[in-house]
Amino acid sequence: MTDPALERRLRTKIKGRVHRFAAIVPPGFEQFALEEMEAAGIDGFEPPRKGVLFWQGKTESFWLAHALCRIPVTFRWQIAEFGATGFAELRRKCERVEWDLFLPEGAPVRISVAAESSRLWHEGAIAEEVVAALARSGHAASDGEEAVPLFCRMERDRCALFLEGDGAPLYRRGFEKRVLAAPLRDNVAWALLQAAGISEAARLCDPMCGSGSFSLEAFLAVRGLHPARLRRFGFESWPSTRLPAWENLKSRLPARHPFAPESLEILCSDADPDAVAAATANFLAAGSVAAAGPGPAPAVGREDFFDLKPEKDGRPSLLVLNPPWGKRIRTGDGPALYREIGAKIRADFRSWKTLVLAPGLEFERALGLRWDRKILFRSGGIGVGALIGKV
Repeated sequence: MTDPALERRLRTKIKGRVHRFAAIVPPGFEQFALEEMEAAGIDGFEPPRKGVLFWQGKTESFWLAHALCRIPVTFRWQIAEFGATGFAELRRKCERVEWDLFLPEGAPVRISVAAESSRLWHEGAIAEEVVAALARSGHAASDGEEAVPLFCRMERDRCALFLEGDGAPLYRRGFEKRVLAAPLRDNVAWALLQAAGISEAARLCDPMCGSGSFSLEAFLAVRGLHPARLRRFGFESWPSTRLPAWENLKSRLPARHPFAPESLEILCSDADPDAVAAATANFLAAGSVAAAGPGPAPAVGREDFFDLKPEKDGRPSLLVLNPPWGKRIRTGDGPALYREIGAKIRADFRSWKTLVLAPGLEFERALGLRWDRKILFRSGGIGVGALIGKV
């Protein structure tokens, strides 16, 4: 039971007040994350910065972002901000933070620091002062998974403290996923589908599916298997979270993702039997976590992309290809493979919209396709271009 005095402070200082939050997103996907969050019903955004979207709102907007949005890497709640030009001042002001409004009693905390353009620039020393301040409130530093992540940002002699509400990383969708070499993160896969116009598609063809990231994300979004319906979040144990209100919010989530089409035929396949097995296992795992399955998952076929003969029935269709590259292919084989892929698309996928991942200009030129949009991002430490167009 909540202490009555603490409950009164929560009512006056947390509930009903406007707070500042941040969505950390993969660089290059800021606009798509903003569009997704606005479509979810979140507003109050500041001008986007590289890799981060700040917004102001009530705590319910923080919950909603976790519950529905698929692109961000993490969500942060700014719980304090103050000036500090010396370590003694930093510790003193950190001690003044009312930690019991934000952290469960005795909860361990995992601290990370970034410092820029400040007199306090040594990140290790900054972390030591924050740890000392937390210790006075009964919170020990820990690197364990159960620890609440606390991010300290020092910039221009001002300190901002953020709590991350995720628990496990957001790209983990709530089920054990089998992955192959150099997997594409699930949040990036959804961002690319959204950028390619999945909302207007009636059919998705994913013939080099690997572990199935593209097809899985489309399946989950269309079936309304939002993050909140598949997993728990760290903020659910915070003093400020009113669990009945959180459960009510989850019960009112839409039947599908705001950018998912009403229905979608998903054609998922790969020539590699290990990929077929991994993708099949992932669809089964996703379905088993959902309390009430919304229907059968698509079957994963063992087929070679170059043997496919797609239907030409006029339905709006999207072809997504994440061909082997990096660790998945021998040096020198990549451009030749991409030339074959380009020829196959031009011959058999006319009028289809296409999304092809290419790790460099040599691969793009070998592909030989026209594209309307190019999104640059990094995957597994490699620079990748997502080429979106129509044949």
